[in-house]
Amino acid sequence: MVVAIANKALDSGDAEQLARFSGLRVVGLVPRDPALAAAERAGVPLLDLSPASPAVEAVGSLLGALTKEAP
Repeated sequence: MVVAIANKALDSGDAEQLARFSGLRVVGLVPRDPALAAAERAGVPLLDLSPASPAVEAVGSLLGALTKEAP
């Protein structure tokens, strides 16, 4: 089964739009996170720079959703 994840989402509307556009079920979203740009500029992993950032937390929660989707 193929599913989608909305990346750099501003809100749940982005996930809904992705689902409509792609025809895929969206199992989660990773929000737009200024900490990610800061980590890129600093040349360090986001997890090292800001382990509690919204993007890191969202990716962590996706693990459970994707595990449930696995055959």
